Formats: sequence, C-alpha cells, structure tokens
Amino acid sequence: MANGVGDEIAQNGMQQSRRIQNFLDRRGFRIPFDQEKNRAISKDYNIETYPNVLDVLGAFYFARTLEMEPGDTFHLPNHTDGKNYPLRVAVHRREEVTVPAGTFKTIVVEPILEAPGIFEHKGNVFVWLTDDKVKMPVMMKTKIIIGSIDATLIEYRLD
Repeated sequence: MANGVGDEIAQNGMQQSRRIQNFLDRRGFRIPFDQEKNRAISKDYNIETYPNVLDVLGAFYFARTLEMEPGDTFHLPNHTDGKNYPLRVAVHRREEVTVPAGTFKTIVVEPILEAPGIFEHKGNVFVWLTDDKVKMPVMMKTKIIIGSIDATLIEYRLD
C-alpha cells in the first residue's frame, strides 16, 4: 500500500486538468486550491499546501478509489480550516454487516486527522465500506463528548 501523498494521487488519476480546484470549508466558504503552485487561497489566507492537496471530503472520496487490505495504512494530503494536516487512513478488518439497506461484506477503515491542538485526534471514527469496487459507505460510528453518532445506509440505487 502506498504511503506517499502526492505520487499516489497523481498515479490514480486525481491530478486535475484544471489548475484551480474549489472546495467548501466548514463555514461554507470556497477554498480554491492552486494545484500547480501548491497553494490554498481564501479571503483570509494564501498559504502553501501539500502537492495534490484535498479537503477532508475529497480525501474520503479519493480513499475509496484505493485498493485496501486489513493492516494497510495510507496518508493523504489534507487542508482544513487554513491548516495543512496529513490524513491517515487505517484499514482494520473485513466484516459482514446488516443495515436497513441490506447485508454487505465490508472493509472497516478509520480516518485519523493528524493535527495538533484543538483538532488533535482524540476519538475514533470508523467507516464500513463495501468490500468491492464501489466501496460504498454503509455505516459510520464515532463517540463524542455527550454520547455517540451512528449512521447507517437506509437505501441505495446503483445506476
């Protein structure tokens, strides 16, 4: 499994033909990424980023394109809230789960934002992806200060 951030993304076709990519930050503001100059540009900052940087959602979608085996760990370049943090994804195990949408063979992954300070990794988020080419998320579980958040797939349609 690849541990590099930029090379793996470029090899898997994530290199954009457009020079500027726009992502929304948590407040709904567009964050353009200039991939040629490795910059994240907002009304508040213009800072250097990793090569082939992604926001958290983009990194999640990209991770779904990778081949995964239990025990694998890979890192993705991530830019969140004006900061650059590597996003580590640990692949834990295969598991069959039943949710309202059906029973699925899955692979369990844990995205870990490796950030200091208030974004420091303290809790675990686990995501169950179908163990196939689609890698559709069917379940997510995380603990928070006041309890937990569980999400399950209710229905789906593949066209």
